[in-house]
Amino acid sequence: MNTFKKARFSVLFVVIFATFSLSSIVHAASKTIVTGRDLGVESAGLLPSNPFYFIKDWSRGFKRGFVFDGLKKAQSEQDALNEIGAEFSKLSFVIKDNNLVFGGALTSYSDGLNRLVDLLPTLDKKNPAQDKFLGKLVFDLINQIQLFDELSSRVGESEKVVFNETIVAQMKLLGLAIGNLSQIDDVRLRFGVTLDKMQVLKLLRQAEIIEKAQDVLGAPAYKLNRIKQDLLVEVAARLSASNILPEDIIGLNGDVLVRLRVIENIRLKVMDPKASEYLDGLRESLIKSLNLDKDGSVGFLELANKKIQTLKVDVLLQDKNASVMNLIGRADASLSEAAKMYNNKQYNEAAVQILGGLNAIDLANYYLFSQYDYKNELVWLDQNLTELRKNKEKSFLLPVLDKRLDLMKKIIASGATFPDSDMENLILEVKFLLVNLKLEVSK
Repeated sequence: MNTFKKARFSVLFVVIFATFSLSSIVHAASKTIVTGRDLGVESAGLLPSNPFYFIKDWSRGFKRGFVFDGLKKAQSEQDALNEIGAEFSKLSFVIKDNNLVFGGALTSYSDGLNRLVDLLPTLDKKNPAQDKFLGKLVFDLINQIQLFDELSSRVGESEKVVFNETIVAQMKLLGLAIGNLSQIDDVRLRFGVTLDKMQVLKLLRQAEIIEKAQDVLGAPAYKLNRIKQDLLVEVAARLSASNILPEDIIGLNGDVLVRLRVIENIRLKVMDPKASEYLDGLRESLIKSLNLDKDGSVGFLELANKKIQTLKVDVLLQDKNASVMNLIGRADASLSEAAKMYNNKQYNEAAVQILGGLNAIDLANYYLFSQYDYKNELVWLDQNLTELRKNKEKSFLLPVLDKRLDLMKKIIASGATFPDSDMENLILEVKFLLVNLKLEVSK
């Protein structure tokens, strides 16, 4: 066998699991697939389907051998993961039938993840550049997990195991990166920069990935809650102003139950009538689309019970916050009612109760594990308003925003500390007003 044939045979051909038609694949890709640009890669270059790809892969390894500084080595690994992710993304657009090709690139990606898992604990925490690196790593990993989550629906059964193992490794690295971060501001800023540039359905999928990370990682991932809220406020406001139908959202890749949970997460807090009406209709459509059977419903219930038991153990190790205890009581009541409905074979109805229980559990975890300085939040919101005011000097929203920010200042001056329900509601209201002002500016 000649060299070219060996190279061709070294490439792994992934057979797409036949659940999506060609048109739905192209539609999903155009809406929610993470691109190379999202990963900071302008050009994917040679793709894994090319018989000469092994030269590119070898070149990356060769360059890595000449990097000796710990942080620079970690940055080099991070860049390589982004490059390979960009290649996979490009391939999903180029090959529009059921034959994706990953080859040794998938192994190279997994090896890079493992090297980074080993590298992170060895980095110097006193190095001021480390937090910036970790912030970018968290941002990139959420995008990469989203990419793999999208592509996993196009992978054959024999490769699903490899893909799922890779997502587990991605989550492990994400947990380590978040755990080593001293503050989350850099990550939030990176997401803030992309909010205006990214298609709204892609933002929804990012929020779903953070939700899944919170399920998998627990406490560390609740540091991302403000970012998830930023994303969902943007999603709620932009969806209600769009012509995107509920069936378009139901048909996206990903877990519909997770999607329902993130929609519920923001639906209950929305004060804008138009957004509230849209999200109510979307929630109803998502619930109708579930058609949960006995196994699906019990899996959902088991997830909720596992999360509440973990939460109760965590509460025992910390001060018993009254708000957290009330939320645990609400969750217990919802899950008890869900169990009765499940026994009566009312599986979709049970899902609605479980949804309420999970929402209470997630909020309790947010209160328990998030430590937010309201002064910093006020500065963040004020800076956003200042930027928008440059482009919109007259709007009925501006005096309303000024009054809300003044009220926040008074509550902070009175000594309010996290979690304060009045401040939480005000922050959410200001975020919605800011997004609506931004939509005005963009018209």
